[in-house]
Amino acid sequence: MVVDDATNQAAAIDPVEPDKVLAAASKAGALITHILTTHKHWDHAGGNSEMRKVLPDVPVLGGAGDGVAACTWQVQEGEVFRIGRDLRVECLLTPGHTMGHICYAVTDERGLKERAQRAVFTGDTLFVGGAGKFFEGSPADMLASLSKLGALPPETFVYCGHE
Repeated sequence: MVVDDATNQAAAIDPVEPDKVLAAASKAGALITHILTTHKHWDHAGGNSEMRKVLPDVPVLGGAGDGVAACTWQVQEGEVFRIGRDLRVECLLTPGHTMGHICYAVTDERGLKERAQRAVFTGDTLFVGGAGKFFEGSPADMLASLSKLGALPPETFVYCGHE
């Protein structure tokens, strides 16, 4: 989960265990306004339908054409939106694991005058010890995706799936 400190608005990322995500949001006093899904596999999108039952007005984002469960907003490469006042989110199409896999690059714009805080949520594109299995894409697709992630500013915090 990523939370905008100014408004307490939050995005749940790959909320496969809705009860835990909702409890964490409640404990933090955060209001979930977006559900960000990196790709269609059950271990990332499996909680989306339950989240929609609890939060019916909250959009579920996923890559265009990826077939993400309960998706209400199919995002494209370079699409940008905001969470709360200060968080800017850019969608990065990173095919390889699935062809519609999306990584979410988040910038906290409060610090832009000095040094912005940046994070990227990589799902199954990038792990600490490697990359996700090529279920649909090719090695060339994954190389291009990893190169895109490698071009992010060096101060970007990387949050990998499953680690």
